[in-house]
Amino acid sequence: MGSSLSLPPIVPVIRLPAEREGESEIIRSGHAKNGLISKHWEDVSTLYENFQHGVKGWPKSECLGWRDGDNWNWLTYEEVDVRMRNFGSGLIELGFKPKDFVGIYSINRPEWVICEQGCNANNICLVPLYDTLGPDACTFIINQADLSIVVCSKDKTKLLLDLVPHCASLRVIIQFEPVDADMRELAQKSNITLHSMGEVELLGADKKHPPTLPAPNDLATICYTSGTTGDPKGVMLSHANFIADSAAVFEIGLEFNHEDVHLSYLPLAHVLERVVQASLWCWGVKVGFFRGDVLKLTEDIQSLKPTIFPSVPRLFNRIYDKVMSTVTLVVV
Repeated sequence: MGSSLSLPPIVPVIRLPAEREGESEIIRSGHAKNGLISKHWEDVSTLYENFQHGVKGWPKSECLGWRDGDNWNWLTYEEVDVRMRNFGSGLIELGFKPKDFVGIYSINRPEWVICEQGCNANNICLVPLYDTLGPDACTFIINQADLSIVVCSKDKTKLLLDLVPHCASLRVIIQFEPVDADMRELAQKSNITLHSMGEVELLGADKKHPPTLPAPNDLATICYTSGTTGDPKGVMLSHANFIADSAAVFEIGLEFNHEDVHLSYLPLAHVLERVVQASLWCWGVKVGFFRGDVLKLTEDIQSLKPTIFPSVPRLFNRIYDKVMSTVTLVVV
């Protein structure tokens, strides 16, 4: 558990004054003698405190949602807080400790965030594996980060077990869904301890280990690139990095409120979606997750009706083409 990797110096986000009358302020990352932007809320310096800001402000409000047919199911901020504390406590009971690394391998879903927040509450560094990464890249990340544990969705469990002969450090897998007897037996044959997320949460609820809160400079995550230029590269980001990024979002004029709704589909393994969500929890915004199929994303949009939808040009072009294909143009 853990790693010998060291955290590079934090590079704060700074605000540079306009050089000419009427010119907008520029947000950049770097060092300056003044104008440092480190946080937006006085009581928020870490990702744990960031989520707690939402829990304290809107405990009964909807937080994490998933679509079931035409209906959306929701966990409140208070419910997510209980689950993430139990999950984090369960990790400690299993023998993991602050500053260890925990891998996660899944598409966006509520359990992803519960795992993330449980790690944040215990100063554990989360290391995402891209859902689209092949076995070679996953093997590389597991070995370089020396991961002894990976939390994953059921469809990834067998893939991880196949990597065990090439990943000497891996010894524990936590599956979001319940574990059936066949998969548990397969894990035992690979000398892997396999738990369901529910089992870990129950363990944590029973043992109640108090959280070990992170400091701003503590490592929050290692965000790996897709590896298009060779092996994936791990970017080490502290809690302070995320909070400064979030503060910059507000500094450039973006405004959120408790009535906003976000549809999460951009991969949480990428830092963009992580920063987006970090900018929303503190406002008590509700976040619904797409069903996992980008081809059905427009249906999820129509159902959830998000007020916040960060995306990429390729998707906007696809939506545009779909709309235009149903429109009859009349030239006069």
